[in-house]
Amino acid sequence: MKRGAALKKLMGVGGRFLFILLFGFFMSFFIFESVGDEGFSLTGLPVKLMIMIASFFVMFIGLMVSFKNVKLGGFIIMGGGVFNAIYMILGGGADDIDAALIFGVPFIIIGVMIIASFRKKSKYY
Repeated sequence: MKRGAALKKLMGVGGRFLFILLFGFFMSFFIFESVGDEGFSLTGLPVKLMIMIASFFVMFIGLMVSFKNVKLGGFIIMGGGVFNAIYMILGGGADDIDAALIFGVPFIIIGVMIIASFRKKSKYY
């Protein structure tokens, strides 16, 4: 295997692995955030949290798509990261720039990693 092909494979596998780790971390955070005194309740969730959960599920769909169509899946994940960052800044202003960086930048980087792993298929292998 050529060095460039090995690096692309590492970027693709590493990006997907990092996505699964971050997705698990953030979803556990969202689950603990949604558990109240009376137990788990979707009806008592703030709209901002519900929008973030929906955004993360769209990015999860992007991960699933990336196994079939690398570029499209990577763009969905990257777009979700951009959405999270912009949504945090619009929701909280300049005070939430740290939240925007935490919720957006890792997924933008992972999306770029997955897109960078794209290889043209050759008819010889």
